[in-house]
Amino acid sequence: MSTYRRMISFDSTAYRRQLNTRAYSTLLVGLFWMVVYVVYNPTFTFLHLTTNEFQYKGMVAKAVYLCTAGVVARAAYYTAWKMSEGACVLAGLGFDGLDDSGSVRWMDISNVHISSVELGTSIRELIDGWNIGTNTWLRHHVYLRIMSQSTKHVPPSSSTAATVMTFLVSAWWHGFYPGYYLTFVIAALVSSAARTLRRNLNPLVTQTNSPNAKFAYNIAGWALSKYTLDFVVSPFMVLTLPLSLNAWRNNYFSVPIAVVLIHLSFNVLGGSQYIRKHLAAKYASAKM
Repeated sequence: MSTYRRMISFDSTAYRRQLNTRAYSTLLVGLFWMVVYVVYNPTFTFLHLTTNEFQYKGMVAKAVYLCTAGVVARAAYYTAWKMSEGACVLAGLGFDGLDDSGSVRWMDISNVHISSVELGTSIRELIDGWNIGTNTWLRHHVYLRIMSQSTKHVPPSSSTAATVMTFLVSAWWHGFYPGYYLTFVIAALVSSAARTLRRNLNPLVTQTNSPNAKFAYNIAGWALSKYTLDFVVSPFMVLTLPLSLNAWRNNYFSVPIAVVLIHLSFNVLGGSQYIRKHLAAKYASAKM
């Protein structure tokens, strides 16, 4: 509160100009996404994923449509969050005092990092950039609390179990449509599978020391993360169980199948152990 009072007491034109520039540039971002939503929402909708017309599209056409519909649907959220962020900035709520050089510091009060959601190369990056306030609350008051509930008589929860419970709390908070629970349960399992995949593949890519391999890895991570995100949120957008399952069926149940395959490959069939032994052998031979 004292920081806010200092901000509103400033008479400096330079400070006010910085505040106005920050606020109105954020407003323009919101207006841009409003235009995207208004123009493209009639054409790209998640309900179209449940139709017979969509069912007979090719695999690539389905993936492109799904990801485009995801961007358009998120545009409505970007609009609301960026406009409210601009209003907060204009009121001075992002002001964080002055640094040593006398320049104004601004807090990050954004509830969404659009670049992380749209350009992130991992599921975690996408999740961390979305609905930041709610994510922070869920992490501190649900996930970390579950992970810390271990005593002599109660074993610690696994990260997967804690993730599922956290996502279920989020689903319950949203409401009782079946689509919410399908989305958040599969999102928890996807998050766990993505963590397993990254943990095993990152060392292999890093070991190559090849810029081309790292670039291809990041591009593949971006494309797969985007597709997975939009597949996962399909039930959230269509709400009912029959429509949710129909949307997933028309996209070949690809993400649930991939989650099962990742679990079997790395956790059941020993893929993780094989990769660790392979890396250890290469490291040992490199030291000779």
